[in-house]
Amino acid sequence: MARKPLNTTAAEAIRRRLPADILDRTVFIHGRQFTVKGTYPNRPKNCVKIEGVRGGSYICSVQDVLNGLKVAPVGIRKSHAAFSGWRPGMRCQFVAKGGKVITGTVKRVNQRTVSVTPDGGDKFSRYWRVSPGLLEAV
Repeated sequence: MARKPLNTTAAEAIRRRLPADILDRTVFIHGRQFTVKGTYPNRPKNCVKIEGVRGGSYICSVQDVLNGLKVAPVGIRKSHAAFSGWRPGMRCQFVAKGGKVITGTVKRVNQRTVSVTPDGGDKFSRYWRVSPGLLEAV
């Protein structure tokens, strides 16, 4: 089965809510470095083609790329919350699956995640466990 054609235009990137200059930019996804190569216009979810430093090609979602643009690599393992600077009682926000912005208070700092109690008493969960790299201060 042949793959659909890869679109490398700025207009397609903007249509996917990506920056116009996203092509050939470096993003960090799950602590690994990738380069954005284009988008597949006929794929609804995982539509961004990325290429690893060692040459592997992958397909990921727009949200993964947007999160990868915000996170810069650091010398310390950024997955550990102990180095993140988050403390109980601090106000924060993050983007949940589906694009919903959740605002809340840090409840507990775990070894690799931060537990966040959402504002307004979210009826689906009492708290969220979130990677500290995805949190923003409010």
